[in-house]
Amino acid sequence: MNQSNNPPVPFADSYWVIPGQFLAGENPAKSGDEPTIIRRVQALLKSGISVFYDLTEKANGHGHYAP
Repeated sequence: MNQSNNPPVPFADSYWVIPGQFLAGENPAKSGDEPTIIRRVQALLKSGISVFYDLTEKANGHGHYAP
């Protein structure tokens, strides 16, 4: 499937690794703003994403993310 056939991404700074199945991108909680986080998670769910893997490590300097 070429890029023009990819489903839309749920938010900026995300991309389809396998279109419609496997999405990669920034942590949806990056902003720390609760309404934005809720909107982003809802967009992920609406896109069919229901499993989340957080690859953030302490060394990445993102200490404000909750485990």
